[in-house]
Amino acid sequence: MKKSNQIFTAMKMKNLFLLVASIIFLIGCQKQNEPTDNLYAFKEYVNYTTSGVVSVTEKITVNLGKEIDAIEEGHSINPKTFDISPNVDGELKMLNKHSFQFIPK
Repeated sequence: MKKSNQIFTAMKMKNLFLLVASIIFLIGCQKQNEPTDNLYAFKEYVNYTTSGVVSVTEKITVNLGKEIDAIEEGHSINPKTFDISPNVDGELKMLNKHSFQFIPK
């Protein structure tokens, strides 16, 4: 009788282990929410931008969906208008009424 109780207890422990392992596996395999690129929030306003991994020495160009009459071509834009990460010193210039460019120093 003791042997059958030991087998029964071993089976209960095995089943309990499998249940706990299955729960941990299911929780671990849930799809993680990945943050979306913030650029899509501005797709109505931005037609094109330099994308991908960009060196801190490369220019970044942004083409807008609408004209901006407030700033003339070739004039600088306040660099605090945008947040560039990692922090890079540079200058923002209007190329034309639809686009501007960040030029690193």
